[in-house]
Amino acid sequence: WRNHGTAVMGELRGADNGFGVRGIVPDCAVGGSSAGAQSVSGAILSAVSALAPGDLVLIELHAPGPNATGEGQFGFVCMEFWQDIFDAIQVATAAGVVVCEAAGNGYQDLDDPIYHDLFDRDQRDSGAILIGATAGGSLDPADFSNHGARVDCNGWGYFVTTAAYGDLQGGDDETVWYTSYFSGTSSASPIVTGAAASLQGMVKAAFGVPLNAYLMRHVL
Repeated sequence: WRNHGTAVMGELRGADNGFGVRGIVPDCAVGGSSAGAQSVSGAILSAVSALAPGDLVLIELHAPGPNATGEGQFGFVCMEFWQDIFDAIQVATAAGVVVCEAAGNGYQDLDDPIYHDLFDRDQRDSGAILIGATAGGSLDPADFSNHGARVDCNGWGYFVTTAAYGDLQGGDDETVWYTSYFSGTSSASPIVTGAAASLQGMVKAAFGVPLNAYLMRHVL
């Protein structure tokens, strides 16, 4: 998902160079761990193996859950619904890595009994920051965004300007493509992740140690 990943990275890491887009944390170091060549849980664990306590992982995926109808993304849920992925996130959390996770664009109430309390933190808690989407810059929830008590934070879910796709600026060279239409919990999640990375940088500069996943989630 070349454009999708580039758009996510643009929100976070867009260079502060006077043109294009400037990311929320343009000086951070970034890398990728693709689920195209390994399982999602494997991709998370591969990322964690390259990171140190206080670093962050952003999970930019969702998948069809038990309410999926095959019509678009209806019924898609966040990745920790599946036990192996939940376990991988727990490993990351235990290693001191802060995991940010898109809630998904499935129009779902994650408190619905069909999910068997898998999103009830009193039953299990991966430690991830689960991120929903608002209707643009308002505080109103986007209709497509999964929601419920498990969702911790929200970011802009409509019309985010970032790199890739080419509807705002196109051409033959994809390295100069930009969009003004990046949307969904996909656009929301880098905003919250950028806030988390910025906060982590401030805490480390002030105190010399990072926030762990649970404290980061609590502060945000």
